[in-house]
Amino acid sequence: MPSRLRIHSHELGPVADAGALLAQLRSLGAVLYDSGAGGRFGRTSMVALPQREVLRWNIGDKGNPLESLEQLLQQAPRMDSCGVPFPGGWVALFSYEIRRVLEHLPGRHPRSTALPDALLIETRVVLQRDEATGHGTLLHIEDSEDTAATQQTRAMMDSVLAALAIPAPVLEWKSNAASVSVPDASLHRARVAAAREHIRAGDIYQANLAQAWSVQRPRDTVACYRRLRALNPPTFGGYLEAAGEALLCLSPERFLRTQGDAVSTRPIKGTAPRGANAAEDQAWAAALQRSAKDRAELAMIVDILRNDLARVCCAGSVHVSSAMEVEQHPTVHHLVAEIRGRLRPGESVATLLRATLPGGSITGAPRIRAMEIIDALEASARGPYCGTFGWIGYDGCSDWNIIIRSAFTAGAAMVLHAGGGIVLDSDPELEEQETHHKLAGLLAAWA
Repeated sequence: MPSRLRIHSHELGPVADAGALLAQLRSLGAVLYDSGAGGRFGRTSMVALPQREVLRWNIGDKGNPLESLEQLLQQAPRMDSCGVPFPGGWVALFSYEIRRVLEHLPGRHPRSTALPDALLIETRVVLQRDEATGHGTLLHIEDSEDTAATQQTRAMMDSVLAALAIPAPVLEWKSNAASVSVPDASLHRARVAAAREHIRAGDIYQANLAQAWSVQRPRDTVACYRRLRALNPPTFGGYLEAAGEALLCLSPERFLRTQGDAVSTRPIKGTAPRGANAAEDQAWAAALQRSAKDRAELAMIVDILRNDLARVCCAGSVHVSSAMEVEQHPTVHHLVAEIRGRLRPGESVATLLRATLPGGSITGAPRIRAMEIIDALEASARGPYCGTFGWIGYDGCSDWNIIIRSAFTAGAAMVLHAGGGIVLDSDPELEEQETHHKLAGLLAAWA
């Protein structure tokens, strides 16, 4: 049976960079998925324009947002794959705190931001930017069985074209280094030491511990995002506003990708700084690749994610397609692996998320006990940090990141986290330094 949904495309020719497009379309409620770093995994940036909000949920509310997502996917109209990354569908945010409805876990900290713990927004207008050519394509979906929705979509198209006719505002950014509040290094070192004692006692094998910086909330969060992305071109980044707050994400890490029944995940574990010159840079990368501690961290997380995927994938389909490679990012090198599988008939994006959230690379092993220890040791709730920000297409495909190298607003403040995997031979001093390496690119915006 032919789909009731039909995609239409409008070629725009060369368009501004993704940050400028966000500024042009912000007044329309734009949500950005940013692949400004380009490369083999980040070829297309996308600005999604909202059709309607489907779900807004916080810890303490009734229901389970992943069950709501499952019901939505079962009832929503579908379309065949049409050769574009995201033809329209739903943009989504699930915070780290979603853990508390997936498992019986403590939550001793107050909320860190008014950003929702789960958010789903339907979109039928998407502006795609080819990061290799700078070429823009405006896509929209028309529904043969819903005249009102199609009229709304066409009206949004007109609004987008009108907004694009006005040049993007010039980026104006004033740094304020005095507004940066730096966490107490000795406290993080003590938490690392405490995590090592849990490992020595046999409670866990690894835990990901983070600490938080804060800065004064910028007057213009879109201008702040544009400045951050210029210094840290993301592969799986983006920008979203909700409940009066903003998420500014410069993530290098893909959490999950689905295409039909094929699913993949690319966990990051292991970090080294970039060098001041080519020789020093190569030496840091080689040292990271040789590091027994970092290789062990990655191997543990690969094992967790293999088990996670096996919960929803066909027997024998889950395999490690890349055990370890070094990826270069603007301020750090990372060790990255890739695991692939094929979803069993009857499984969906919702059941996949239920099996894998929160991501193994930012929790630990075994995951439930690691999350209990994280809650006991860290000083505040993570909120969206270490959650996931992604999209689900009407064609059933989806793509999700891990929210790291990111910031979110919390009233008059903006909060930035950085963390790392702690194993038995972790050095508290080096672990504390690693968090600084990871945030160096973001904090440069305030230097």
